[in-house]
Amino acid sequence: MSDIPPGFEALDPFGKFHELCGPIYAKKTADGFSVGMRVADKHGNRATNIHGGMLAMLIDTAFTYAARHARNPPQPNVTVSLSIDMMGPAKQGEWVEARVEVGRAGRSTTFLSCFVWVGEERIARASGVFQVRALPGPAQ
Repeated sequence: MSDIPPGFEALDPFGKFHELCGPIYAKKTADGFSVGMRVADKHGNRATNIHGGMLAMLIDTAFTYAARHARNPPQPNVTVSLSIDMMGPAKQGEWVEARVEVGRAGRSTTFLSCFVWVGEERIARASGVFQVRALPGPAQ
């Protein structure tokens, strides 16, 4: 899609919910990871801004992606804690981008934070804790 910023690639949906919400895009940056989306009509609230639940989904997706890739090889993980402060709106057609920083990737837990941007304006900040899930082993 030509209106997606350079460097972003489509993420495979994490499940059926993502299929409904997407498409979602991601890229690795020098400082961490960015996950973004173009706000569509289906993402809006009554005021036609992005719905807070949709913004929470974007942040949770960004954290899941970053926590997975914070280790080599990448490992699955699940959300333990997610805290979001909404600071501004995003309108239909705007590019919304969660820029994630991995604070610490421990043996079993990953701590993350991010700001969500529309252009040069921060519209949300968030922090999260994710638990590492074991990679599937050989069949017994």
